[in-house]
Amino acid sequence: MARIPEFSRGFVESGAANEGFDAGGALAKAANVLGEIGRRQREAADTTFVNEQVVEQKVRISEQLEEFRKNKQNTPTGSAREFDEILKTTADDLVKNAPDHISGRAKRALKSEINNLRVGVFQNNQTWENNQRLFNFSESVSNSAKSLNLLAFRARDERQLDQLLNDADATVVAGSTLGMTETELAEMRGKVRTGVAENFIIGMTETDPEESIRLIDSKRFDGQITRPG
Repeated sequence: MARIPEFSRGFVESGAANEGFDAGGALAKAANVLGEIGRRQREAADTTFVNEQVVEQKVRISEQLEEFRKNKQNTPTGSAREFDEILKTTADDLVKNAPDHISGRAKRALKSEINNLRVGVFQNNQTWENNQRLFNFSESVSNSAKSLNLLAFRARDERQLDQLLNDADATVVAGSTLGMTETELAEMRGKVRTGVAENFIIGMTETDPEESIRLIDSKRFDGQITRPG
């Protein structure tokens, strides 16, 4: 029997050992593993990007809102809608300027998260806007009352007083558009009218004490001014 050369025998044995090995299948499995790893890495990058942007926007919104409200204290009407437009533009810009490796799914998720923030901020801003309008109205009434009190103190006849009381009523009318109840408006109106009446009598007492007593006794100011004992 002929003897197989060493190098030939090694080749034959090696070939026999590898018989049944599916190189294509192994490569496919490896490719699948690598593909899965890549997919997970992309998902991790997407998740990290979205989370970082949302946290960053929360901080930025807090800072912007504080400054925005300072600038809107005197003119709060419409501020909730105005700030929401700013956030809408911010959300659009974040998606537009996202890095190329960020997936469309992540961009949509980011926009959704920012829109969720917008809803909460808008509702909070509406509350602030309404409260600020009421505060400004109260300040305006208070300032007007001080001016009316001064004019009442200087007034010297009832015709002037009548006009000042009409002005007092007009001062509080706008409160009905700010959600104030009729009871609240009546209370505010009563305080302003009482202040006008008191200052009119005080001023009148200095120049014509008898006339001031006559006015008090006429019961015109019942519930507002009482005659000194």
